[in-house]
Amino acid sequence: MKLNRIISQRNYNIAAPFKIVYEWEDILSQKGKIPLYKETSFHFLRMYRWIKKLGLTKLYKILSSSERLSLIFVMKAGVEKEPWLNKSTIPVIIDFWLSEGDLSAFYEAYKDCPLVLVTSAEIVDFLKANNCPLNIEHWPLSIPDYMKPNRNDNYEKLYDLCFLGRPSPYFLEMLKQYEKSHSDFKFVVGTRSSKNRKYVDNHGNFIAKDTGRESYINMIRSSKITCYSTPGLDSNKTETSRFNQVTPRLFEMIAGGCYVLAHYPNNADTRFYELDKYVGNIPDYESFEKKLDLLREASPMDFSLTNEFLDKHYTSTRIDMLFAILDKYNIEHE
Repeated sequence: MKLNRIISQRNYNIAAPFKIVYEWEDILSQKGKIPLYKETSFHFLRMYRWIKKLGLTKLYKILSSSERLSLIFVMKAGVEKEPWLNKSTIPVIIDFWLSEGDLSAFYEAYKDCPLVLVTSAEIVDFLKANNCPLNIEHWPLSIPDYMKPNRNDNYEKLYDLCFLGRPSPYFLEMLKQYEKSHSDFKFVVGTRSSKNRKYVDNHGNFIAKDTGRESYINMIRSSKITCYSTPGLDSNKTETSRFNQVTPRLFEMIAGGCYVLAHYPNNADTRFYELDKYVGNIPDYESFEKKLDLLREASPMDFSLTNEFLDKHYTSTRIDMLFAILDKYNIEHE
C-alpha cells in the first residue's frame, strides 16, 4: 500500500468552511510531495449517486484497489455507506457530532478504509471508549503556514473587541453586562449569516462587510481582543452540543495578534493544544470583567509570545506526524 494522492473537492465545492481545507491540501501536497488530484463533480457527485441508486456500492468497494491510497478530508462524519469510503481511501474526519446510537452505522460505513484519521483527540478517546473496531489515529488540525506572523508585523488594531464568526452567546451576555458599567466601551459583532455577514458595533453602526476569507483575516488582524468558545459550549447549534474540539479559528485569532478571552472544558483536545498554558479559561463574569479591563489597557500583543504556540501547529508540522502514522500501518509514502 502506498499513499499516492490527495483528493480535493475544490473544483465544485466552494463552501466557506472548505477554504482552509484547500489551503491545508496545498501545503501537504507541496511540502509532503503528495500529488493533488482535483476531483470533478461528475465523478464525485453524479457517478457515486448512480452507484448508490443502482445498489452497486458493495461491488464498487470490492473492486477498488488497496494498493494506491488517497487522502480525503471529510468535513462532517456521517453514517451513509458512501462508495468512496473504501479500501483505497484514508478519510480525515474534521467534524464529528454523532452519538453513541450512531456508532454502529458509522463503523459499518468506514469499515473498509485501511486507516481513519480523526482531527479531535476528544473524539479519538470517545471512539476508543466505545469499542471502535476501525484503525483510527489522532491527526490534529493546523494553521496554514502563510499565516505565520512576522516579528516586524505591526497590525493596526482598529477595534478594541470584535466577535469573529458567529457571536458566542456565553460571551455576548457577559459583554452586555460589562457594557452597562462601562458606557465608553465599544465592541463589534458579526451578524449570524455566514453568507452575507456584516460587522456592526454595539450601537448598530455599520463597520465592515465580510466579503470572503481575505476580509475575515483582515478583520482578525484589526481586532485587539476577541472571544472564543469551543463548539459544545457556544450553544449556537444543537448538533455541536456534545463535543468540544479546538477549531482553527482560535489559531487564526492568535496568529492575527488578538488577545483571546476563551471558554472551554478540560478534555483531551484542549489539553493537546495546551490551552491552559497559552490562552486561559474564563469561567465566570468576574473573571471576564477583570481580564477585559486589563486587556483594554494592554499594549498590542507581542508576537514573540504567540510563536511558541503557533510553531507547534503549522500545517507543515503535520506532515511528519502523518508519515509517522503511515509508517505504523506499513503504508508507503514519499
